[in-house]
Amino acid sequence: NPIPPRTKIDVLISPVFGVKVQYKNTVFETLPYVKPQKTQKPKTEATERKPYMPPDTHYFKYGHNLVKRLTYEDSDRDILKMLEEIFLRKYA
Repeated sequence: NPIPPRTKIDVLISPVFGVKVQYKNTVFETLPYVKPQKTQKPKTEATERKPYMPPDTHYFKYGHNLVKRLTYEDSDRDILKMLEEIFLRKYA
């Protein structure tokens, strides 16, 4: 019968017989554990990476041409004119 998982066992180590396991007064032989080597992916040829270029119909490529630019030139002139009337006016 195999030993159930998570069972407390006694490990016996000796230069005469090596490593053995004792479970319920029965001594079992052990097998050496060899860790398997990692499988390496085959190296593929290095592909040339190109940056993503959106198509000509993409909004972010020419979207700035679709929206009219907003300028405050007219309102700035009105503000400056108002300030000149207030501060540069000669009072009697």
